[in-house]
Amino acid sequence: MSKLHSIFSIKFFQKKMTKKFIAYFFIGFLVISSITLPGTIFNYSRVLAANSSNQTEKC
Repeated sequence: MSKLHSIFSIKFFQKKMTKKFIAYFFIGFLVISSITLPGTIFNYSRVLAANSSNQTEKC
């Protein structure tokens, strides 16, 4: 009985840890995205503005 109980508790613990890991990974991904995304959009818009101004000067 104790061996079966220990196997069950290990499996339960692994499932809980997996869910917790997925949750932390998802939260971390959202935090990193929210920090880096505005900078990426800002830099990309600057690149687009520079390209469009260069194209208008050439014409």
